[in-house]
Amino acid sequence: MNDSDMPAPLCDDDFVLWMEHQIQLLRDQQFSQLDLSNLLAELECTVSSEKRKLAGSLRVVITHLLKCEYQPRRRSPSWVHSIVAHRNRIEHLLEGSPSLARQIVACAEKEYQRALRLAVADTGLRKSTFPTSLPLTEAQLMDHDFIPTLSGN
Repeated sequence: MNDSDMPAPLCDDDFVLWMEHQIQLLRDQQFSQLDLSNLLAELECTVSSEKRKLAGSLRVVITHLLKCEYQPRRRSPSWVHSIVAHRNRIEHLLEGSPSLARQIVACAEKEYQRALRLAVADTGLRKSTFPTSLPLTEAQLMDHDFIPTLSGN
């Protein structure tokens, strides 16, 4: 029995084998044999995953920048480390998917309320202490040198 006599792998049985098979079908231009419904679902899932990565890292950056701004005397190396690490993640993500750069501001605005809830929980400050909408620019979010200080950076 040769490879062409073998049944096509199923997505749910062995994902990697299924994906390798789909790749080979594309390379061989055997489009009619593609598992289109599962392939489309996986592609959509991949796009969503990349957007969630961006949102999650922006949420962490915003949370810690708020904490640095509103509790500067409690600023810790772990807050700064987290800001740097998540900016690096965003930078790496944008290197692989530059089109996501166009979504930074909108995504940050959407994530602000989640980041605000985290900042309130972490600081013990009242929600009313913080701005009602995102107080940071895209440049501030992405600038590796920007971290609010007692003097206002």
